[in-house]
Amino acid sequence: MESSYRVAFDLARSGFQEWDFLLGLGGAVVSACLLVTARRAGPGPWTKAQFGYLAASAILALWTVVGFGFPFVEYLFLRHAYDTGDYKIVTGTVDDFASRPDGKGEHFTVSGIPFSYTQYDGTSRFHCTESAGGPIRAGLPVRIAYTYDGNFLTNAIIRLEILSRSPIPDGCAPI
Repeated sequence: MESSYRVAFDLARSGFQEWDFLLGLGGAVVSACLLVTARRAGPGPWTKAQFGYLAASAILALWTVVGFGFPFVEYLFLRHAYDTGDYKIVTGTVDDFASRPDGKGEHFTVSGIPFSYTQYDGTSRFHCTESAGGPIRAGLPVRIAYTYDGNFLTNAIIRLEILSRSPIPDGCAPI
């Protein structure tokens, strides 16, 4: 009889999570509005303030494109792997668990497969550390679905299940 597992994290349920880029978009819009307002004051040479608004708009627009682009492309890749079944599943206990001294990153193995992440990862994959309320602990029985193709997303956790007899803390990992 197979043991019962409970979902602690599921990429399909949690969706795209990196919305910080909206701060840059908001700043770019405000800077652009200030620039347009300043230029409407009359023709003539550009002032230092107008160049500042232009530079701020350009920098914040670039931040928005990069801040949204990379995490969204990663999400699309992970979601494609999830939807098409292009991932592997490992079942076992969390071994070799170690946390960074500041508690903001972790690494561990399950049946010899290594996993690592930090709380600051700008990603939609699982990255909730124990210090932030995440469920991973040494000796925890888990079932993990992960990407495996050898690129920058190798061993990215796209689904985390915990044996039903183990508690799942109410942490940062949406299910």
